[in-house]
Amino acid sequence: MSNQSIYAKIEANIVNQLEHGIIPWRKCYHVSKDGLAVSHQTGRQYGLLNQILLPLSGEYWTFNQARKEGYHVRKGAVSSKIYFWKVVSDKDVRFSPGEIDVVDRSYPVLKEYSVFHESDIEGLPAKALNVEHEPKRIENAEIIASRYFANNRWLNLFTCDSTPAFIKSRNLIEMPPISQFDSAEEYYSALFHEMTHSTAVPLERQTNTRDKEMYAKEELVAEMGAAYLCGHAGITEEQVIENSASYCRSWLFELKNNIKNLVWAASRAESATEYILNNNKGVKNDTN
Repeated sequence: MSNQSIYAKIEANIVNQLEHGIIPWRKCYHVSKDGLAVSHQTGRQYGLLNQILLPLSGEYWTFNQARKEGYHVRKGAVSSKIYFWKVVSDKDVRFSPGEIDVVDRSYPVLKEYSVFHESDIEGLPAKALNVEHEPKRIENAEIIASRYFANNRWLNLFTCDSTPAFIKSRNLIEMPPISQFDSAEEYYSALFHEMTHSTAVPLERQTNTRDKEMYAKEELVAEMGAAYLCGHAGITEEQVIENSASYCRSWLFELKNNIKNLVWAASRAESATEYILNNNKGVKNDTN
């Protein structure tokens, strides 16, 4: 593969992230100083280019590295691409009148490799997380979350040093450890937000993030769903409620304060909440 075609793939990757509402070069500033993408083989952090291109923080493995150490890549896992300059050496034959010179030369070539995030490697032992200041977990919230994941085996929850996210292409919710939150209430509010996003799959809710209005509406759905679930779990902390209301106001402002959008989002959030709480009840097709 030529350097030019690799450049085109890198550009397409970055543009795709931007079109989905992600500003990739800001990603590293939303996690702790150690929460970056690293190579399993070397233990070193990847350079800036690969940090931008890799979708998650944490360790990345090649297929052969996992197999060599006795692990397996999860069936259906999608690899990510990383890029490195490799110096290639060969011999250059130069002709001049009456003689032939063979000259050693070296030049850089951009190489592409396929890697898998650690969440796609089956059998890895759980990493030790900092629990020195871990807030006490909330039993009702734990029950809601654990039942949801138990009843939706297609969806995985992965805890690592990163920002909360639902990655639809990987059927994955990524969450920082509870110790990284100011309170347990804030942790469950964030988890419930991502859980509500994930119901877009079984409820067939349209979530085209290239459409700015639809993206804003989906954020309203997720935050209202989180607020509903916090209520069911008995989470009434004032700061959580204020943060949620402020978040909803910001997205409603993006939607030009059209009250119809709020009603639309509330209806979808209610269906999502019913699905999470009642084990697949309330499923309906979305009519945008």
